[in-house]
Amino acid sequence: ELSSGINAEYGAPTKCFGPTFSVLGGVTNSTYGCGECPTDAAKDACVTCDGAADSACNPEIITADNYECYDYSYNAEKGVFAIQKDPITCHRKNGTDVHCNKPGVNATETYTSNDKGCGPCTNTTAGVCVACDETRCNSAVTVTAFLLPLAALLYTLF
Repeated sequence: ELSSGINAEYGAPTKCFGPTFSVLGGVTNSTYGCGECPTDAAKDACVTCDGAADSACNPEIITADNYECYDYSYNAEKGVFAIQKDPITCHRKNGTDVHCNKPGVNATETYTSNDKGCGPCTNTTAGVCVACDETRCNSAVTVTAFLLPLAALLYTLF
């Protein structure tokens, strides 16, 4: 049940609720309605909002086709970011683009991929994160944190 967020009897804004969405989990299994989230709703599966006279605050979440990206973990022993074997299923809302991310040449061992490689980069420091816009576009055998600077240093020495 989608709601305009208006209490018909009084014409005043009212609370509405609906499911949540995440790039890793998609749309949660929650209902739409008026009032507060149901007490039996799973944690973080329902969101409450304030309705307005001219638009619903809980419109239906329409999704587009899922896509896949790869996650990376840092291998301290080898000093590289290694791609995880299996791709991660990523979810998106209708009308949004496919985005994957991976560690860039300036990523250090403390770097963590945003949403396990799904979605755009959240770290805007140059060279820390690399984004791309096709399914599985962030694949590679390994990405080293220091490969390009090391190659540049070796090139200047020889």
